[in-house]
Amino acid sequence: MAEYFNISLYDIVHDNATWEDEQVVAALQYTVVNESHLVMCSVAKLGNDMDTYEYPEFTSFVEPEVQKCDGSTVMTGGSLEVIDLVHRIVLDPSGGFVMLWTPREDDIVIEVQVATAGYVGVGFSPKGGMKGADIVLGWVDDANKVFLHDRYSDGYTVPKVDESQDVELLGGYQNDTHTVLRFSRPWVTCDHNDFRLSDDTVRIIWSYANQDPSNEMTMKIHDKRGTKSVFLKERPVILPSITDDIKFWDIAPSNVKRSNVFVKKLDLEHDMCLRS
Repeated sequence: MAEYFNISLYDIVHDNATWEDEQVVAALQYTVVNESHLVMCSVAKLGNDMDTYEYPEFTSFVEPEVQKCDGSTVMTGGSLEVIDLVHRIVLDPSGGFVMLWTPREDDIVIEVQVATAGYVGVGFSPKGGMKGADIVLGWVDDANKVFLHDRYSDGYTVPKVDESQDVELLGGYQNDTHTVLRFSRPWVTCDHNDFRLSDDTVRIIWSYANQDPSNEMTMKIHDKRGTKSVFLKERPVILPSITDDIKFWDIAPSNVKRSNVFVKKLDLEHDMCLRS
């Protein structure tokens, strides 16, 4: 991140190269989701000169190369239709588990991109643990068949397959490095084993292993796991149109020393930050 030191936040966020670098995106996302980005920028001097910047066009996240499937709980891996998923979060600090989602009126579409050839799980938990959690677990086997189950957990054991399957597998695939699964799930299912997804923040639990299950109820314990509070019904951020009559300016302090800590705590809630 050293190359971003002494550069305004506006320039960083609106630079195509920022969003094409997966390590940078993961680092920025990790900083935000851990709430370590809330740092104040103070104004020491306001210049009178104003410069005009052209607002760049860019795609925030590079679309994955994926393959499609048909539409049942167990299907053959193929190609996934590329769709615009409006939210993205890196759940694994190492970047190995990425979740994308789009909230819709009656349901939510979720896609997980996980650096494993084994099973992956994502769930909704009342307290951030396995007990009482509503879990979606899936994998792609060696025959290129995609499996996805609606499950629930009553303890620290293999999650049970729910009698009421309230998730719809939309597709999935596996390549040399990743397993990708996409599914939809209603906000309210009327199943007592399912977690009611409301307008509140939800504790997301995630896990993955480097091996596929032997069968539905026989699998090794996960290799990595974690939890994160997420607002699933967050509306997409729509950037305003930038016209020629809108101007931008830099605010520069005088006689101020700043360390690299500033770079690690980028305040993404500000449109502009200080430049030395």
